[in-house]
Amino acid sequence: FALPPLEEQWRIVEVLQAVRKVIEDFKKTASAIDECKLSFLSKFMSGPIKSFRNAYLFMKLGDIATVGTGGTPRRSKGEYWGGSIPWMSSGEIHSQKITHTRETITKLGYESSNATWFPKGTVMLAMNGQGKTRGTVAILEVPMTCNQSLAGIVVDENKILAEYLFQYLQGQYESLRNMTGSNSRNGLNLTLIRGIKIPVPDLEYQAFCLVSLRSLDRVKDQIIGRISAAISLYQTIINSTLGC
Repeated sequence: FALPPLEEQWRIVEVLQAVRKVIEDFKKTASAIDECKLSFLSKFMSGPIKSFRNAYLFMKLGDIATVGTGGTPRRSKGEYWGGSIPWMSSGEIHSQKITHTRETITKLGYESSNATWFPKGTVMLAMNGQGKTRGTVAILEVPMTCNQSLAGIVVDENKILAEYLFQYLQGQYESLRNMTGSNSRNGLNLTLIRGIKIPVPDLEYQAFCLVSLRSLDRVKDQIIGRISAAISLYQTIINSTLGC
């Protein structure tokens, strides 16, 4: 690789350090937004705002939504894979808003497994998975199927908004993980998920809550975009100055 004079090396280091600081500052801002969302949800759940009619009730998830899971066609059957049916794996839960999947299955694969179609607006919850996957939630922006390690939650729209449930469960990540005890190998199951108690105010109040949460999400998306741009700049500087 290129070895510029020491004076130039120091200038390069100073620039790289400045870019790294910007990246770290953006990451701290994104974390602060997450904390702000949690604080907002906590205050929101502490009681209804006076301008709204009703207090909320805690209802079991199984009473306000249909909860099911999917299945995986046999990998050894090539004719089950590569079709037109989107099939979501557990790792894709981290995308949060799911618009597409890495893998697809065929109609034969769908009919030969426990794979289930879930509609747009389904809230997905990871029951198992390595690292931070278990307890993570996402929401479907297109219909698709999924594997058996994901629970699909289809809400009763007369009782609860899907996006409201998604945002609330996001804020309950640690609580969801702790439902299985201290053993990290223990996964969630459909019985546990159906028994989760959800605060359910009237739909107008839910919609009011979402206005603020969406605003915070938009700001975070902008910050994430700036982080990506700063990382690209960092790599460009290295490539252009050091010949890596």
